[in-house]
Amino acid sequence: DQDPETGIAVLLDATPPPELHESARLCAELCPCEAITVTEG
Repeated sequence: DQDPETGIAVLLDATPPPELHESARLCAELCPCEAITVTEG
């Protein structure tokens, strides 16, 4: 999400459930600033 006052991105869930893993990877891939990284382990 994004903080409405500062405009800074805010992490909503550091450990999303498996059904959101593909969406998280897609967001990282499409981020124009390469500010999103996904670490799987």
